[in-house]
Amino acid sequence: MVTKQEQQLLDALNEYQSLGIAEQIDYTQSADPIKPLSDPIKRFADPITERLYQAVLKDNGLNYAAYGALLGVSEATVKRRLGELKAAGYITRVGSNKSGHWEVLK
Repeated sequence: MVTKQEQQLLDALNEYQSLGIAEQIDYTQSADPIKPLSDPIKRFADPITERLYQAVLKDNGLNYAAYGALLGVSEATVKRRLGELKAAGYITRVGSNKSGHWEVLK
Protein backbone atom coordinates (compact mmCIF):
# COMPACT_ATOMS: atom_id res chain seq x y z
CA MET A 1 0.00 0.00 0.00
CA VAL A 2 1.42 3.35 -1.07
CA THR A 3 0.69 6.34 1.14
CA LYS A 4 -0.43 9.67 -0.26
CA GLN A 5 2.98 11.25 0.45
CA GLU A 6 4.83 8.38 -1.23
CA GLN A 7 2.53 8.66 -4.26
CA GLN A 8 3.25 12.39 -4.48
CA LEU A 9 6.97 11.67 -4.40
CA LEU A 10 6.62 9.03 -7.12
CA ASP A 11 4.57 11.44 -9.26
CA ALA A 12 7.21 14.16 -8.82
CA LEU A 13 9.97 11.69 -9.72
CA ASN A 14 8.11 10.63 -12.85
CA GLU A 15 7.64 14.28 -13.82
CA TYR A 16 11.36 14.98 -13.28
CA GLN A 17 12.27 11.95 -15.37
CA SER A 18 10.03 13.13 -18.20
CA LEU A 19 11.72 16.55 -18.11
CA GLY A 20 15.23 15.03 -18.00
CA ILE A 21 15.97 16.48 -14.57
CA ALA A 22 16.06 13.17 -12.68
CA GLU A 23 19.43 12.20 -14.12
CA GLN A 24 20.99 15.28 -12.51
CA ILE A 25 19.77 14.48 -8.99
CA ASP A 26 21.63 12.09 -6.66
CA TYR A 27 18.93 10.09 -4.89
CA THR A 28 21.39 8.04 -2.86
CA GLN A 29 22.02 10.92 -0.43
CA SER A 30 18.92 10.79 1.72
CA ALA A 31 18.50 12.79 4.88
CA ASP A 32 19.20 10.50 7.83
CA PRO A 33 17.87 11.93 11.12
CA ILE A 34 20.29 9.80 13.13
CA LYS A 35 23.45 10.81 11.25
CA PRO A 36 23.46 14.56 10.55
CA LEU A 37 25.33 15.84 7.50
CA SER A 38 27.42 18.24 9.57
CA ASP A 39 28.87 17.29 12.92
CA PRO A 40 28.38 20.19 15.37
CA ILE A 41 31.26 18.96 17.55
CA LYS A 42 33.82 18.58 14.79
CA ARG A 43 34.84 22.08 13.74
CA PHE A 44 37.15 21.33 10.83
CA ALA A 45 36.85 19.20 7.71
CA ASP A 46 40.55 18.35 7.84
CA PRO A 47 41.48 15.76 10.50
CA ILE A 48 45.01 17.15 10.98
CA THR A 49 43.67 20.64 11.68
CA GLU A 50 41.10 19.16 14.08
CA ARG A 51 43.77 17.19 15.95
CA LEU A 52 46.08 20.22 16.05
CA TYR A 53 43.29 22.40 17.46
CA GLN A 54 42.60 19.77 20.14
CA ALA A 55 46.33 19.61 20.94
CA VAL A 56 46.46 23.40 21.37
CA LEU A 57 43.47 23.17 23.70
CA LYS A 58 45.32 20.60 25.85
CA ASP A 59 48.77 22.24 25.82
CA ASN A 60 49.08 25.69 24.29
CA GLY A 61 52.78 26.20 25.02
CA LEU A 62 54.39 23.69 22.65
CA ASN A 63 56.52 24.63 19.66
CA TYR A 64 56.09 23.53 16.02
CA ALA A 65 58.40 20.53 16.45
CA ALA A 66 56.55 19.29 19.53
CA TYR A 67 53.14 19.60 17.88
CA GLY A 68 54.54 17.88 14.79
CA ALA A 69 55.90 14.98 16.85
CA LEU A 70 52.62 14.72 18.74
CA LEU A 71 50.56 14.57 15.53
CA GLY A 72 53.05 12.72 13.35
CA VAL A 73 53.37 15.51 10.78
CA SER A 74 56.14 17.89 9.76
CA GLU A 75 56.90 21.25 11.36
CA ALA A 76 55.95 22.94 8.09
CA THR A 77 52.50 21.32 8.22
CA VAL A 78 52.04 22.46 11.83
CA LYS A 79 53.15 26.00 10.97
CA ARG A 80 50.78 26.15 7.97
CA ARG A 81 47.79 24.73 9.89
CA LEU A 82 48.37 27.01 12.90
CA GLY A 83 48.45 29.92 10.45
CA GLU A 84 45.13 28.78 9.01
CA LEU A 85 43.62 28.51 12.51
CA LYS A 86 44.97 31.96 13.34
CA ALA A 87 43.60 33.48 10.11
CA ALA A 88 40.19 31.89 10.78
CA GLY A 89 40.14 33.47 14.24
CA TYR A 90 40.30 30.25 16.27
CA ILE A 91 43.64 30.98 17.95
CA THR A 92 46.07 33.83 18.47
CA ARG A 93 49.69 33.99 19.55
CA VAL A 94 50.37 35.70 22.89
CA GLY A 95 53.96 36.73 23.61
CA SER A 96 57.07 36.05 21.61
CA ASN A 97 57.73 33.15 19.29
CA LYS A 98 60.23 31.72 21.78
CA SER A 99 58.47 32.12 25.12
CA GLY A 100 54.87 32.79 24.10
CA HIS A 101 51.85 30.52 23.88
CA TRP A 102 48.71 30.02 21.79
CA GLU A 103 45.43 31.38 23.12
CA VAL A 104 42.20 29.71 21.96
CA LEU A 105 39.55 32.25 20.95
CA LYS A 106 36.71 29.98 19.81
